[in-house]
Amino acid sequence: MIGYRDYPCLGARSVVRRDRATLRVYDELDAPVTAPLLPADLRQFASDVDPGAGFASFIAIFCGPQIHDEGHFERLLCSQLGRLHAGDQDPWNDTVSADPDDKHFAFSVASTPHFIAGLHPMASRDARRTTAPTLVFNLHEQFEALRATGQFVRMRDHPRTGPTPEGDRQPHGRRPR
Repeated sequence: MIGYRDYPCLGARSVVRRDRATLRVYDELDAPVTAPLLPADLRQFASDVDPGAGFASFIAIFCGPQIHDEGHFERLLCSQLGRLHAGDQDPWNDTVSADPDDKHFAFSVASTPHFIAGLHPMASRDARRTTAPTLVFNLHEQFEALRATGQFVRMRDHPRTGPTPEGDRQPHGRRPR
């Protein structure tokens, strides 16, 4: 789906086109066994990424559980991130806020801030629908670099206005209310 020319997320298209995705498969989303594995994998990803080579994403695909609806996924996501944070031995990155309601919030793991996109089979937006629960971790510094070059607004707003192959509109980076 990301290969479609009109797929709404420019960053995702760039990552796929440039072969800049790191993919890992885990047991179930929000399983206690999963949380200890993610920090090490994310730390390795952050140290391996060459920021000058373009956008890169870490994609965590989970083998389950079966997602029943958006609310179910959001509860699992929040719990998984809570487990991830609780098991993280490193401090929260001090360049971003730990308050999800703060405009400077970014999730920090292994002292590296990330923007996280959640995808799952029951997503209301086709562009966020996948066959398995998936979390896409994008390095926050990538978005800061886009801001510095004036490209962030284009990247952010394109998904909000661009149609998906199915014709719907895709919000980007908005916290559910």
